[in-house]
Amino acid sequence: VCARLSVLDSLAFGSQDWNTLIVGKLSPWIQADAEDERVRRNSEAALIQELDFAAYLGVPAFLIPIRQHDNPNLARVLLNHLLTGHHSTMVSE
Repeated sequence: VCARLSVLDSLAFGSQDWNTLIVGKLSPWIQADAEDERVRRNSEAALIQELDFAAYLGVPAFLIPIRQHDNPNLARVLLNHLLTGHHSTMVSE
């Protein structure tokens, strides 16, 4: 949902709505651990952009599908994002 919203769309909701009603979802094409280096780098940049936008909007949750068993690059990007204080941490399995 977040990836499809523009900054202008974000003005349609009040701040309380963003904090309680909206859940972000990672774009389905993003593959942060792809074997192809170009796909991996583009995916990492897009992942960071989407996480930053979700933080800007103040969404309380962001869905990130896990598509494979090993995800070291995804884990690195997420950990870095959480440690820089953009979002509160809550992980659900």
